[in-house]
Amino acid sequence: MNFKKLLLIIVVLFLMVNVYAEKPIYVEVYPDHGDIVDSSKVDRIYVKFNQKMSKKGYSFMYYRYKSIFPETIGKPKWISNTECVLEVDLKKGKKYAFALNRRTNTGNFKNIKGESAKYYPVLFQTKPENKKYRSNKNLNKKVYKRLVKFIKNDYSYYNYNKDINYDKILLNYKDKIINSKTFYQLAINIGQALSKFKDPHVWTYYKKLYIPSFRRDIKVDANFNYIKSNVSDLKNYGRTIYAGNINNKIGYLFIGTWSKNKLDLNKLFNAYNKVKKYDKLIIDVRFNSGGDENKVQKFAGIFTGKKIKYAKQELINGKTYTRELLPNKNFKKYNGDVVVLTGNRIMSSNEAFLLMMKEIPNCTLIGKTSYGSSGNPQRYSLLTEVNIYLPGWKAMNMDGEIIEGKGVKPDIIIKKSEKEYYRSDPTFINAVEYME
Repeated sequence: MNFKKLLLIIVVLFLMVNVYAEKPIYVEVYPDHGDIVDSSKVDRIYVKFNQKMSKKGYSFMYYRYKSIFPETIGKPKWISNTECVLEVDLKKGKKYAFALNRRTNTGNFKNIKGESAKYYPVLFQTKPENKKYRSNKNLNKKVYKRLVKFIKNDYSYYNYNKDINYDKILLNYKDKIINSKTFYQLAINIGQALSKFKDPHVWTYYKKLYIPSFRRDIKVDANFNYIKSNVSDLKNYGRTIYAGNINNKIGYLFIGTWSKNKLDLNKLFNAYNKVKKYDKLIIDVRFNSGGDENKVQKFAGIFTGKKIKYAKQELINGKTYTRELLPNKNFKKYNGDVVVLTGNRIMSSNEAFLLMMKEIPNCTLIGKTSYGSSGNPQRYSLLTEVNIYLPGWKAMNMDGEIIEGKGVKPDIIIKKSEKEYYRSDPTFINAVEYME
């Protein structure tokens, strides 16, 4: 065998091994995000991937509300190794939405290696459009002008990320925004433009419907199934709160959100009351991406007996303010040792929680650096039906360092790969060993 043939075989083998090294990518979706289609000509949702897929399942999901999911006819079916369809009965003049796979980037759209495609939300509508909500170029030009003005004058992180050309993004989407035929499509196109800012705190709404924007690429750095197997007497206090213990020596408290609507503070305090008897406590907030900072302060106030400064913020006008944590006088101060488990999903008011706990003398942060995104989003109206939200401050730690894009570093960094978190939970294991 000569050298050229041998080299060719090596190249072919390399390609065969690596052809599915990447997760599945959507090659074509129809109707696609932002489309306006003729219901008489569209009788199915069509999805095509860039590689062979497992035909054992599929994931056509609701987006936000069941009421805007297309009416289906039968079950989805694979028509080839890369193509899946779902027959639908679309009505005239309606707004629809669906999603492929889950928001956690998991689901049954998987390749033959079991790797899931990313979450992909689709909002579209059918003809004829409601005259009341039709748009036109003259109106869209005014909307675009207002959009640019708000971005340049009111967006606290405008031109902050040097890797993003904000003006060029707006210019690239100008024609698409101006040519929008309906207010719904206008909101979708604006959402697509703003998603390029890569800022989780930049949002677009059509009436009360959240328009898909930037989605973070979250790496796995926690394994709750492992925790459930290794925490004794683990009880649920609502869908986002768990409490238990490790060897009847260390308390464990899981807080999944600080959301204004989803977190019941009374239930959280009930869970805390179960574990406060232990002189060592692990607080796990790795699945928590933020919410209401007032709720954060009420909980964190349990761990201090005096007023402490924990963060700074710089407003659009350049003025800087310091945020302070007050003791929660409804509870006796917890004097035991505390470990807070951190990870890359954490952002927003949950990063504020990390900053609060960093100022607590008997607290240690263990895990991975948080995501780095905060901004106190403010609402700006482009039309009655179309609104955007833009961060109104730059969040900083007490040293005056902006945490956007950098995150909050733990005291002890766990340098373990994603694969190791599929098998166990290195952060949790290290925290237990640290406390023992």
